Amino acid sequence: MLTPFFYYLLFFLISGLALALLGILTGNIILNMDSALVLSSFAIAWSIGFITPGAPSGIGIREAILLLLLIPLSGEGPALILALLFRLVTIGGDIGFYAMSQFSTSKEKT
Repeated sequence: MLTPFFYYLLFFLISGLALALLGILTGNIILNMDSALVLSSFAIAWSIGFITPGAPSGIGIREAILLLLLIPLSGEGPALILALLFRLVTIGGDIGFYAMSQFSTSKEKT
């Protein structure tokens, strides 16, 4: 049970850092004492989106929770832009990992 726990912990840490980096690069978030909220906001939003029935990949739910958590740090407009950009980043990551898995399995078959 410890191995999956550490993988999830690593996933949430990297995702939170990616959200914070995206916020810094877009100028929507300045990390300060609330940096723990930025780092944990993805984990909270992902968890709520995961347990919500009828929402594939937490779509809509995850962005709404991110908005609620990020609005106090950056305002409504920047938080919305950041949530939508982060959805695009995660979709890009999913496509990238899918492509890598297809490439690696095709190499093994030959």
